[in-house]
Amino acid sequence: MLAKKPEDRPQKMSDVVTELEAIARSLAPDRAVNVHANLTVELPGGPSQGSAGSTIDLGKAPDRTLAIETVAKPITVLVVEPSRVQAAIIKGYLQEQSLPVLGSAANGADAIQAVRSLRPRAVVSAMHLADINGVELARQIRAEFPVDAPGFVLVTSETEEESSSLSQLNRVLTLKKPFTADQMAEALRVVTGASCTVESGRKKSRSQLRVLIVDDSSPARIQVRTVLQSLGFSQFTEVPDGAYAIAVAARESCDLIVTDYNMPLMDGRALVSYLKQNPPTAAIPIVMVTTETDPRVLDPVRKLGVIAVVEKAFPASVVGPLLDSLFGSQ
Repeated sequence: MLAKKPEDRPQKMSDVVTELEAIARSLAPDRAVNVHANLTVELPGGPSQGSAGSTIDLGKAPDRTLAIETVAKPITVLVVEPSRVQAAIIKGYLQEQSLPVLGSAANGADAIQAVRSLRPRAVVSAMHLADINGVELARQIRAEFPVDAPGFVLVTSETEEESSSLSQLNRVLTLKKPFTADQMAEALRVVTGASCTVESGRKKSRSQLRVLIVDDSSPARIQVRTVLQSLGFSQFTEVPDGAYAIAVAARESCDLIVTDYNMPLMDGRALVSYLKQNPPTAAIPIVMVTTETDPRVLDPVRKLGVIAVVEKAFPASVVGPLLDSLFGSQ
């Protein structure tokens, strides 16, 4: 991100997220996620470096729902398509259905490498790739990951006979062109055994809602969590910076985000800007907590779509009515 030449830097925040995901998944299991009563995620280098910033404090929730790896994951997707136009169409359909795209590949070799590093829950692939066809790609992925292979959707206009061998593979199916975004979502639901749509009809209680708290100050995070607990919330994920918040939002569903403004790596304004421009996260209500009072600082944030800017004390007398308007009274 700090390369001298602009063209050498990641061009989109989604590229940064993809790189961070690949790095996180390459870490040894005992270094990547360490779950204790006081949940932490160790950063590269581990605590032996003696750095105060070597861990992410994920709080002390008694139900342990704060651990990133223990929260139910959304259907994350790898798109394998040599045509940029077709890849853009597929990604658009996935974003329309709020399905996170971890990355894309143009050929079979890159696709297999991406599955190794990103570990998506599903792969959407074209039939014809430069080095392999989609059927063989599905076979190779299943041979390498016999236990936890991702679901596989083959997008094709071929006849049924030409893709019939897919029926011998588990959690693999064909999606015939042309198709709709809903049909793609249904195919992904089938191959992953999960629901692609948000639960509707039955209103969630506050204890079921997931809250992401973003602040580089541990006491400030504790204050926000304490107030929200008094208002009926119980499921929290806590991270110390906007960059970590993006990584969490890319793979977990959130019902509310409470973020600080001033943070060292990515500040609250940049975080809100990214979340509101990203279709899967655009609808999540965001509350900003800050000591800033200058309208020249706060007005641009309000225009980005935060529902409220609250003083750092995060008083329940202010926050309570605000959340009642969003989620109803307790």
